[in-house]
Amino acid sequence: MINANFRKLVLGRAMGNAGDSIYMIAMNWFILQLTNSALWIGIMNVAIVLPGVLLFLFGDSIDRHSKRRLLVAVEFSQLVIVVMLIGLVALHIKLPGIYVGLVFVAALFGSLAYPIQDTLVPLLVEPDQLV
Repeated sequence: MINANFRKLVLGRAMGNAGDSIYMIAMNWFILQLTNSALWIGIMNVAIVLPGVLLFLFGDSIDRHSKRRLLVAVEFSQLVIVVMLIGLVALHIKLPGIYVGLVFVAALFGSLAYPIQDTLVPLLVEPDQLV
């Protein structure tokens, strides 16, 4: 029998991954349409990947705070940034640097969700079921 909270965590992670993939593909496409430049696509993808490299800097802070509150704050913050991106696109703002910066911040929040979720698993699942 799978723990209900664990099931919610896995479902949330799956939905988050799908959402991340969709907005990252959309932002790459948008930057390509805006700039017609492979350089800007490369910069955008560095902004998407770099936060994952920096995750080790946040481990101590994650350990010292409430995982549930952190996860909610991180996911909500990413949502706010993505809504801002949508708003800028809707307003036809043509400054690729702003999009890259916001995508970096959104990717940072999205990347932070993974270690937080990973630290929650042992709290949600019985030790004999962790394997």
